[in-house]
Amino acid sequence: MKLSLFTYTLIVFFYSQGLFAQNILEIKSKDINKLVESKNARVSSKKLQSQAMSHRQGALKRSFLPSLNLRGAQERFKLGNTPYRTQPDYGAELSLNLFNGTKDTLNNKLIKNRGERFEAEKKVTLYEEIIKAKEIYWNLVFLKEQIKLLNEAFDLNQINLRSAVQRFKGGVGTSVDKFEFEMNSTEIKWNIKQAEMNKSILDRELNIILGQNEGTKINTTDALEHQHELKTISNHSEAQHAFLAQPALMQAKESEMSAKIMSRTWWPKIDAFVAFNEYNIRNGNVFDAQEGKETVLGIRLTMNVFDYFNGSAESSAFMAESQAALSEAQYLEKQVENEAHSEIANLNFLHNQVHDAEDNIKKADRYLKLTLNEYSRGAKNSPDVLGATEKVTEVKNKYFEILRDFQIIRAHLITKSEI
Repeated sequence: MKLSLFTYTLIVFFYSQGLFAQNILEIKSKDINKLVESKNARVSSKKLQSQAMSHRQGALKRSFLPSLNLRGAQERFKLGNTPYRTQPDYGAELSLNLFNGTKDTLNNKLIKNRGERFEAEKKVTLYEEIIKAKEIYWNLVFLKEQIKLLNEAFDLNQINLRSAVQRFKGGVGTSVDKFEFEMNSTEIKWNIKQAEMNKSILDRELNIILGQNEGTKINTTDALEHQHELKTISNHSEAQHAFLAQPALMQAKESEMSAKIMSRTWWPKIDAFVAFNEYNIRNGNVFDAQEGKETVLGIRLTMNVFDYFNGSAESSAFMAESQAALSEAQYLEKQVENEAHSEIANLNFLHNQVHDAEDNIKKADRYLKLTLNEYSRGAKNSPDVLGATEKVTEVKNKYFEILRDFQIIRAHLITKSEI
């Protein structure tokens, strides 16, 4: 089918604008921290929470700002048998907070502490999202290697299949050999499709964590390898992961402050005030409108002693919540400390496993080569060849799994010190 010049021009234009091109994000593991911090929705939410608390700072100063209440009305009314009257009713009162049972001071501290808690939660959320992203990232790197390995296994199986057909035609082998390799070919294809499906799923998950547009293709550019130098990574201190328990500690402090505030709900409130009012006959209980005018200056004390009972109960509840949060923080500290030691132990274990896996690959390759030579001479059969090729794929896949796990654990330890 021939395209018109106009259609061809449009296609060239759209391609030049990238409208038909798939959005590709090429990243390394080291890029994940910045991407998560700047684009992750959960991290952004925590940032907004922290900003919200920053707007509430200065509550103590604002509590001493004067309060001005205004009222005004123009009424038409009739009292008893008197004729209808139309009179205004208005007033203004300016009051100043002198004392509020120290609740304003405590509330200001509570706001500051809550802002610090949101900052601590933001840090924990950032760590959690970075770890999730890096785990997915290294699984994507692993799947890329696995798909490549399976394709190599498929190509080798096709070579073996052709060899089996030639052996059968030459009267050396049987037709069973051909079916063996054909069935293995089907199984490898299925494994490739499953790996590609898993990669597609992880692509979408990583897109969400990194705040990318739907459909963005992630191109991992790191190689699946391990670092021989572990001294720096293995150097561990509790300070590196103390932030993970910080939100619970801040929550305990916050609940303790709330308990103090509630215990003082019945304390008196003292205000200085000045007011001017003009009441009409209906509202002022006076016989003449002139009698309804007043100017007043004074100090007002208000309190409800029965608030003591409700405040005391709420104070006890907040203290219990404080103890619960403190217990949670202590548990987290121990759990995270144990997790760090376990990760270091696993990292060293996997480091040693890498070298054993490399030796196994060399042995498996040698075993396959010998098996293929003997197969070509008729000393081995198809199950022997299949067993040898599967062993090579198996040990190489295991090697990649070890490297993946090594990089994930390494990411856990490094990220703790980077946050």
